[in-house]
Amino acid sequence: MTIKNNLDATLKSHNAGRIPSLDGLRAVAILMVILGHGSYSLPKFLSPALAFAGNGQLGVNVFFALSGYLIFQLSVRERETTGEFDWKQFYVRRVLRIFPCFYFYLAVIGVLISFGALTLTGPMIGSAATFSLNYRCLWDHWVGDSNYSVIGHYWTLALEEQFYLMWPLLMVLSVRRKLVPALVAAILLAPLLRVISYFLAPGLRGQIGMMFHTGFDSIAVGVLLGELLRRTRPKACLERLARNPWIVGTTIVFLVFLSPLLTARFKGMYSLAIGKTLELSCLGILITAAVSQPGTFLFRFLNWRPVAYIGVLSYSLYVWNNLFLNGEGHWMVNTFPLNFVCVAGTAAASHYLIEKPFLKLKSRFHRSSKPGISPVSTRGLPSNAPAIPTLTQAEVGSATGGRR
Repeated sequence: MTIKNNLDATLKSHNAGRIPSLDGLRAVAILMVILGHGSYSLPKFLSPALAFAGNGQLGVNVFFALSGYLIFQLSVRERETTGEFDWKQFYVRRVLRIFPCFYFYLAVIGVLISFGALTLTGPMIGSAATFSLNYRCLWDHWVGDSNYSVIGHYWTLALEEQFYLMWPLLMVLSVRRKLVPALVAAILLAPLLRVISYFLAPGLRGQIGMMFHTGFDSIAVGVLLGELLRRTRPKACLERLARNPWIVGTTIVFLVFLSPLLTARFKGMYSLAIGKTLELSCLGILITAAVSQPGTFLFRFLNWRPVAYIGVLSYSLYVWNNLFLNGEGHWMVNTFPLNFVCVAGTAAASHYLIEKPFLKLKSRFHRSSKPGISPVSTRGLPSNAPAIPTLTQAEVGSATGGRR
């Protein structure tokens, strides 16, 4: 099979159950992360452009927002179709989506440690393996002469899994039509929590953006967007904003150029207090434009086959990129252009050999009435929100990659 045929076949199978525009957003997000991590090896004359194109933190926030949006849509559709939300099957699906690639990568890291190719401590590996890396500084401050950066990106997966623990509560709030005020209050509270943590816990400053209690709003914004797009009046308002090319263009300029410049100039005074919240608000408009405005240049770009294909591979690209795009590494695979080639090749192999076989198992854990499953029933509770757009289980890629 030729490369083109393989790409076409992969996209055909994914497009049957995905929103292609969101795969395109995932592609943009993972390219920002990869360029940020690999900038050390790229020609120096690219540095000014990489300051914006390699904004990995923005890329991660895009992943988080998409994750909250898609998984919420899928969960509500299950509830409205069956009258119940099966939280046990929800967590089984998350395990099948996240764990295989996640732990295979850690197993490879373990092998490299055993051969002396990497140096990492037990607490470092343990924190990564237990989805607690974003709080590691509470019990393990040592970094020293180690290769911590090869697992350092796992904080995003830790934060996301911690957010998933709240999912049954979010579904109950959605059924009782209290989700919007609860999320708005929480999102507005998040900047205050970041500022308080900065002043009261100086030892945690390096992880303020990583910890759940200071970073949950990145995912919460996606959940809020999913709920608002189910309601007639908020949906009409958001789509009206998304139809205006000047608003969408200004949103992109703010996210890519202006906000990074403000962060560089004012640092935490801007980013912790209002910067992140402003960026997340802009992402809500951008995601709405991506899913609701066919025919625009943005829509066509995000649905361009090569871009969408990168989005399909984004979870594997995210998991594996730090092993090769690592300025602390002294191997040939850490030098340009071999480092980028290795990331692409390893991610493709991981997607087809590890991710896809387990993703096929997810179909066994869709809404069902299998014996032994105890769903959280929503029958008898008010549920008069408008129906959401038709989604399928395959539409949810992983928040840090094509996940969810």
